[in-house]
Amino acid sequence: MSGPHLSFGMIGASSIGMEALLEPVARSDGVRVHRIAARRAGAAQPYASAWGVEHVSTDYEDVLTDPVVDAAYISNAAADHAH
Repeated sequence: MSGPHLSFGMIGASSIGMEALLEPVARSDGVRVHRIAARRAGAAQPYASAWGVEHVSTDYEDVLTDPVVDAAYISNAAADHAH
């Protein structure tokens, strides 16, 4: 199989997302982060640019409905996870 076989989406643009998802994915073959969504316009773009993430949006639903995303990592505060 060529290319990634597991594709993540990241909900929220926090430093924990960098440490818990972006850095480990960068060290893993066959895994990538395909999309980052952050409610604040422009918050996800620095992460996307630094880590080679192709898609950025301001709607969390974009991560959940993206047909390329296999799994979502919730990177915002624990109190906001259910929302």
